[in-house]
Amino acid sequence: MIPDPLAPSGLSELSAAEHGLLIVFRSIVAGHDQKSALRWALKVHCGPQSGEVIEILRVFIHRVAVQGRREVVISPPGAAGLTRDEQLILAVFASAQSSDFTRLNAHLSYLLGRTPDAGFIAGACVVADIVHRNGGILRSSPPSRLKATSTADRPRARPAAVGGAC
Repeated sequence: MIPDPLAPSGLSELSAAEHGLLIVFRSIVAGHDQKSALRWALKVHCGPQSGEVIEILRVFIHRVAVQGRREVVISPPGAAGLTRDEQLILAVFASAQSSDFTRLNAHLSYLLGRTPDAGFIAGACVVADIVHRNGGILRSSPPSRLKATSTADRPRARPAAVGGAC
């Protein structure tokens, strides 16, 4: 996969809904599984269904770790930059929200290193739909910018790996 130079490279480039999803995703991966704090991060973008979204994301992460065929790199909570895999995960949910199933399947296939089953697609669609119904926007790329940010200019955080059995 060739990295998209217009994909978000930092938290400041994310929509509020994307930022909320990423906070929860990183927190679950890091083992910070306090449901009340995670619900707070998603309350605005998922409303009363924030608990449901958290559970879907937990299952999604577990299935990526167990069924994925490649290592997925996730930054720790609080890191300012995004890994390419985090960009890809946000693109999965953005594709689901825009009903671009060809792109959704392609993103999931790359993320997993194999063809995704219907459970991955359904999970992404449910999360994207809940976010959409609560006014959240998930974008495939940020608003157009003239110059892509160099990865050398961004602060580095030590990323964590998720699954990926070879």
